Amino acid sequence: MKLFEKFKDDTFSLFHVANEAEINRILREQMRIAAWLIGLIGVAELGMYFVVRANGLLATNFSHYLLRYFFIPTGVNLCVWLFNLAARRWGRSLRVQAYANCIMYACLTFVVYTVHMHFSSLALCFVVPILLTIVYGDIVLTSVISAVCAAFKLISDLCIVWDPGYLSRVGVHSFEGIDVGISMVAMAAVYAIALQAILAERTKHRNALNQQMERMNLYEESITDPVTGIFNRKGLRRCFNRMLADDSGVSYAFVMMDLDRFKEINDTHGHLVGDQFLKHFSQLIDAVPNAEAFRFGGDEFSLLLRGCSRSAAMDCCREIRAKMQQYKIDGCDVPVTVSFGVAMYHPDMAPTELVRRADEALYQAKRIKNHITMYREGASGEA
Repeated sequence: MKLFEKFKDDTFSLFHVANEAEINRILREQMRIAAWLIGLIGVAELGMYFVVRANGLLATNFSHYLLRYFFIPTGVNLCVWLFNLAARRWGRSLRVQAYANCIMYACLTFVVYTVHMHFSSLALCFVVPILLTIVYGDIVLTSVISAVCAAFKLISDLCIVWDPGYLSRVGVHSFEGIDVGISMVAMAAVYAIALQAILAERTKHRNALNQQMERMNLYEESITDPVTGIFNRKGLRRCFNRMLADDSGVSYAFVMMDLDRFKEINDTHGHLVGDQFLKHFSQLIDAVPNAEAFRFGGDEFSLLLRGCSRSAAMDCCREIRAKMQQYKIDGCDVPVTVSFGVAMYHPDMAPTELVRRADEALYQAKRIKNHITMYREGASGEA
């Protein structure tokens, strides 16, 4: 429940809802895809030479083309990739690594567009880094990368002419105001779409989270006693199931407890005073280490002690008894004591048998009151 409460009102992002291993997997996958893209872009550059030359559009020789459109761009892309790889290994913050990944894609796009700005349709490449941020669900990250892509596009359009003599007939440098304006509007539209996708995912996540919280609240209510706040019988069955599944060999002790003269308190001082005794006693037993506390019903409670020997179980009961004897409520002159029945769990023992033994020991203790009885085969040891 604490986990869900922590994230309920938090900004949704991958960094909030995914574990470290899942985020690392995504980061590694993006690095792998980037490496493949660099290779494919390099192959495409070589293929582009033959396509352009075959159509009689090339205005430069092969060595010049190889240097300007293969070695330099591919080398820059590889340097960006290697720098990002080094940053991933040095950096500890997953958020910083995600920013570095997305900026890396923006740089790859910038290189491709700058080298081939003759083809204005390549401006669509800047959409890729923006859309890539959607997987993280982080509005700030999406906004930053959108701004970076817009800046790269403007720098390329207005400040750089990579190779004006590259083509003889196709296009011109696309720095005209109308072309730049249209590209900026298009990128803004993509940014808006990315934000809408993130917001939709956030809404979906919050709805799913609220539904899961409601289910957990209903389940907790079904296994919790409404008066004392500790487990009820349904919660006891759940803990018994865990005990049966425990193959570690650790010992268990089960304690049944009954508040002596509790009915007299209810009859004399009313149920509100009686509830104060119930709540105080439940707090006492709920604070016992390595144990689960339960309200069995009425004024009967129980404890399931894990990793507890016979003597330790008896000592635990004595401590609870002593603390309860010290508790007083103003105006209530009826002393409330506690009787205990203790039974040890053995492998392959049914929970019903364990309860029966503890209940039988409790019955013996109740005959004396304020007593602790350990169940033994054929006899009950008393303290």
